[in-house]
Amino acid sequence: MMKKIKWLLYITILLSNSAYAMLNFSGRGEGLSRTYSVFASGFDAVAWNPANLILSPKFSFNILSIGMEYSSNLSVGDWIKIASHGYFNDEDKKIFQNGLSFGACGGAQAISFSWKNIAFTSCLITKNAGEIPSDFTKMIFWGNIPEIDSVYSFNGTQGVSEIALDVGVSAAQLIASDNFAIGATIKYLEGFSYMDAKLDGGLKTTFDTTDIAASTIISGNGSAVLRYAEGGTGFGVDIGALYFNKDYNMGISVINILSGMEWLENPAIDSLTFTVKPTDLEHFDPDTSVKWDTTTITGRSFSTREDMSVKLGCSINKKTMNVAAEIGYPQWFGMGAEIPYKAVVFRTGVGLVKAISKSNLWIGLGIGTKFKLLHADIGVRVSPTTSMSAALGLTILPEEKIDKAFGQ
Repeated sequence: MMKKIKWLLYITILLSNSAYAMLNFSGRGEGLSRTYSVFASGFDAVAWNPANLILSPKFSFNILSIGMEYSSNLSVGDWIKIASHGYFNDEDKKIFQNGLSFGACGGAQAISFSWKNIAFTSCLITKNAGEIPSDFTKMIFWGNIPEIDSVYSFNGTQGVSEIALDVGVSAAQLIASDNFAIGATIKYLEGFSYMDAKLDGGLKTTFDTTDIAASTIISGNGSAVLRYAEGGTGFGVDIGALYFNKDYNMGISVINILSGMEWLENPAIDSLTFTVKPTDLEHFDPDTSVKWDTTTITGRSFSTREDMSVKLGCSINKKTMNVAAEIGYPQWFGMGAEIPYKAVVFRTGVGLVKAISKSNLWIGLGIGTKFKLLHADIGVRVSPTTSMSAALGLTILPEEKIDKAFGQ
């Protein structure tokens, strides 16, 4: 039984909720702690506010953009504390008293470019997350040795994982005046794999005093549902608006107004149930002590949908510094600043973001440099308590316009 339980656990650890917003990875954006919706330009504008394309240089071409993010309800300090002594003690048990929640995602963008007020983008995305309740973490991290007279509940163990390609076409247009623009993105989504899992039930241990040898008895039951597919297609829509002049910008964007995937290629659902008959723990045998029943349903397609994100931001543009502030969801509030100095621009930002069931403070640091047509950015965004992300971007811009990307 433990082998199958571990199999389900490994699935949840690798699984995730997904997002078709190109994950918003950008070296410049991470350095600003993602306070970027009014700064983004060129093909970068597509994932943040398509209306910003109206301010883009004549052309921009993406050589490479990659990024990754990890989040957990445990802090980096918690993991270091556990790793420092190589085993779990009573103090460590307090760390896991609320269970374990985690997420990991990544994105790689290539063959993306903008020309004046239009853009084409493509991004391979993967995102993973899961949740394991406190009872289950006890069984996992304490060597699967049940304590006497205890209940180990699996309820709430879940996870989801996805790999997909996001291809978008965007355009921006001035309306009413030379200072107001609207923009939109239409995205085609090609799904490569999807899987989600949910585990319920539990195990119970009792102390049998009727036996002369006095032994620990284990019993229980549970169920698991695994849903997966090997391919799917979908569409998404983003919109934005921007008011701008030489001194400041104000913008609003709504990402994933309509965004979802229909999983059609080899979809299947596995339903598994198990019953553990009362057995002396010392003589427990998964083959004889556990009854397994598995049912597989194939050919039934299913769909997944994404949450919208909203950003309302403004920036003040000066030769010595650009400063921006944003409110919205899931980043409740953010501030970022760029300070150009010769061929280098320094960036920093802070943001309050909802992640892993609570709000976290994020701090961003980044740097950019330029050499002729090449524009390189790298940024790191860290939550002191639970999370971090990083991104690298290499872009070709026209030499006479590259200063604009540095706020100069």
